[in-house]
Amino acid sequence: VLVMYAGMVVESGTVEQIFHSPKHPYTQGLLESLPRIDADRSRKLPSIPGQPPDLARLGNGCPFYDRCRDRMPGVCTISEPPQYIPEPDHGVRCFLYDRQRI
Repeated sequence: VLVMYAGMVVESGTVEQIFHSPKHPYTQGLLESLPRIDADRSRKLPSIPGQPPDLARLGNGCPFYDRCRDRMPGVCTISEPPQYIPEPDHGVRCFLYDRQRI
């Protein structure tokens, strides 16, 4: 499974990894917004705040930064996040997994 945001693969992994152990805040937000048959129907579905970026005007850093609940000022805005492998066959582009920066 590949999860893309603003033209970038932000997470990749098996169906099991993506649906049961999502690592990127965007993937987590997408999965949290899915309706569930066993959920209270009066409960409003959560959404990811903000708007997607203008792809013609992407700046430095993570394109999900403005919408991310885990953003780190001074870290996520410096450069595009590199690929991290938190577990075999599971890749994520997020500075949350950069042990040298945190």
